[in-house]
Amino acid sequence: MRSTLARSVAAVGLGAALTLAPVSIALADPTVPNPIDEPFVDVSIGDDSEYNNEANWEYWLVELGFEGVSCEKTDYRGDGPTVYEVPDYDSESTPWLLAVVKAGADPSTDGMTNDLYWEPVPGEQLEHNSGKNISHVILCSAYVETETTPPTTPVTSTTTTSTTTTTTGTSTTTTGTTTTTTPVTGPVVETDRPAGGDMSQVGLFAGAAALLAGATALVLGRRRQSAEH
Repeated sequence: MRSTLARSVAAVGLGAALTLAPVSIALADPTVPNPIDEPFVDVSIGDDSEYNNEANWEYWLVELGFEGVSCEKTDYRGDGPTVYEVPDYDSESTPWLLAVVKAGADPSTDGMTNDLYWEPVPGEQLEHNSGKNISHVILCSAYVETETTPPTTPVTSTTTTSTTTTTTGTSTTTTGTTTTTTPVTGPVVETDRPAGGDMSQVGLFAGAAALLAGATALVLGRRRQSAEH
């Protein structure tokens, strides 16, 4: 159960998300100043006939910068309950912003006949600070801002690698290109890789050396035969 003494400051929670913007809408023409000194602070205020009009509360809330304000009044016209249960929201986009709970004016209220409760939620039980029977409740709602977060687009990098192989003599040339696309999760670091040896060149030189050695041996053999004869 909630009373103004039990909750003196309510400048957190939904209040931070409520839309505040300069708005000028003539909803009413109250003759007394705006009784709200500081939004989202539960207080008790005095008695004035202007406080009994829900249209005036709409005017005062819009004057403070709230948007989409709508107030409704439940008048018990006599001895009402000592506890008021907050009803469900009319819409999730317009939750309750303020409840004004009034009890009859007599010495037990010390002149503070209206209790202001900010951001009441459905099912919450409110009572007047004096404990007296409630004569009426004015319940106001307002729009809230909904923040959306755009989806994150993955970043990708593309790496292209070309490979060329050349063989002389009976030559075969092969050229290939490979393209790879991968998500980037950090800085891209390129690392130089040493090129592999060309074994075909080694084979070519080895064959040439063998041929040269064979030719030399043949010449020497023929000279040796000539010397014997």
